[in-house]
Amino acid sequence: LALAPEHPRALAALARLLEAQKAWPALLEISALQLAVTTEPRRRAQVLFRMGSLLETQLGDVPAAKAHYRQAVEADPRCFPALHGLRDLAARAEDWAAVIENLRAELALWDDPKERAAVLARIGEVEARRRGDPAAALASYREALATWPESVPAARYLADRAFAEGRFADAAPLFQLLCNQKLDKWPRAARADLFCKRGVTAHRQGLPVVG
Repeated sequence: LALAPEHPRALAALARLLEAQKAWPALLEISALQLAVTTEPRRRAQVLFRMGSLLETQLGDVPAAKAHYRQAVEADPRCFPALHGLRDLAARAEDWAAVIENLRAELALWDDPKERAAVLARIGEVEARRRGDPAAALASYREALATWPESVPAARYLADRAFAEGRFADAAPLFQLLCNQKLDKWPRAARADLFCKRGVTAHRQGLPVVG
């Protein structure tokens, strides 16, 4: 390494050794050397993310960690670990606008309907629980359900909201969709609440409750 500090394999081997030894400051220095000799965008993003993670979790430098995560995303917009790192830092700081911005950046990267629905549901959750914006939450959850009709988080929110507003005809198919899911992992109280609301909804419509 002393003779060829730019040698990628030597740097990678030294990085592994330092990581095993938990020599974090030295590993950060070696990672900076790796970054200096790396041109491929995806690999640069990986190194930048590792540096950000070291700065955040081992060295306690959150501003520097955030900067490295951002550089990782700039190098490779599909660097999901860096996107998640930025989102986690924003959530810890209770910067919910930044969390939403980060989630929307992630949303733009997905083509798969199920994954898009999951991100939209998370946006809806932040809007409802953290930002106190029921209109924005409703829009996000509706888009999630339209994108993936079996989105459980979206169906739960929309069903509960329709029930609370007395829109039983809207609530009924959503409660039925939820009852058709695997409920064994739901808390007992949540299952009881679901079955109770489905029963009330059917009663208000003059319909029998089907299993």
